[in-house]
Amino acid sequence: MNQNDKDRFIKASCLMLEKQDELSALDGVFGDGDHGITIGKIANIIKSKSEESTQDVSLKALLDDIGMSILSTSGGSICPLWGSLFIGMSNALTEDDICITVEVFARMIHVGVEEVQTVSSAKIGDKTIMDVLLPVSEKSANFKADSFFKEAAEIAKQSAEYTKQCVAHYGRAKNSKEKSLGYSDPGAVSIAYFFEGLV
Repeated sequence: MNQNDKDRFIKASCLMLEKQDELSALDGVFGDGDHGITIGKIANIIKSKSEESTQDVSLKALLDDIGMSILSTSGGSICPLWGSLFIGMSNALTEDDICITVEVFARMIHVGVEEVQTVSSAKIGDKTIMDVLLPVSEKSANFKADSFFKEAAEIAKQSAEYTKQCVAHYGRAKNSKEKSLGYSDPGAVSIAYFFEGLV
């Protein structure tokens, strides 16, 4: 396991933990207000698994371990999405992928999103986590080798912001219809923070 990649996952999880209250407040506008709590659980899994991993643990194995642990965590519909993302990213790798390069990153995100799509039929504009994941995946093939983490984070941030313009079609917020306009989707914001943390 490459130390730099390990540190990236730890820093991403720490940023997610810092944003728990903000995410719960955002979720509380139209939902249960517990999104930040669930993201905290997910972040603690990412953090603990990454910190516990040793040099002989492959990136593929770490991502699979994180994904399976998230899937077994109670937290509503978001855990299957995040768990599937990590398992998909793991499936994209071989034991020879020892560090995250631009090519490896594009492959991870592409297969990770495909795995998420096995549990979610949401499209861009539905005001969900997919509003971030799909644009990052679609544009990852054109990322530059020396700035791909930063490019992914910027696209993720812009995409999460875009959800303010969308009417929710999933979750409790869908019952609010046009009233959900003007508010970012908590799931989109949380995954954007994950990408920001990787930078």
